[in-house]
Amino acid sequence: MADLTTLTRVKLDLSISSTDTSNDTLLSSLISEASAVVENWCNRAFERQDYTESVGADGDCFLYVSNTPVNALTEVSYSGSTVSSTDYSLYESGSGSIFKDDGWIDTRVYRQEIVRWPVAENKQYQVIYNAGYYMPGSSLRDLPYDIERATLEMVKQLYQGRCREGALESEKIGSYSAKFRDMGIPPMTKTLLAPYVRPVVETP
Repeated sequence: MADLTTLTRVKLDLSISSTDTSNDTLLSSLISEASAVVENWCNRAFERQDYTESVGADGDCFLYVSNTPVNALTEVSYSGSTVSSTDYSLYESGSGSIFKDDGWIDTRVYRQEIVRWPVAENKQYQVIYNAGYYMPGSSLRDLPYDIERATLEMVKQLYQGRCREGALESEKIGSYSAKFRDMGIPPMTKTLLAPYVRPVVETP
């Protein structure tokens, strides 16, 4: 799991001098903790990485992967057979949609009654692709700034709340580590992250 902001940026936000390193270990720990909270809240990872995902199709021209933005498609296969890369293309990076002019084979399982009714999703397509963002601190950084701001607000709440009575849940002295009680996600963080939350879809 990647850090969604940097120590330098956090210290700037907290008006801590760059030469003051007395809390660097604590702040680094809080950055990782806040980044985990943000990713869990959004039900997704943001760091650029490779994925192999099994997906289903409903017979139309679009196939969808769950991790976005999609940067590159490596391979699409159906029941173990590779689909020619000339037959499809990335349609929209942000939605994870892959377009095939003559449509993708319907992989749903149907119940035959008076009318055919899909009752389950059969994920017969496998997609190998790269998705996500370069993190703050990278020269190629393209993580949206509102995601970093949301993380900063979470770090600030954890840092400023550490002095509240009962805020510290556990502490380790060697290679300092600390864990603080959950004080909830700041409203600004929730607002900033709203466009990036991926709903959890339960399939039958």
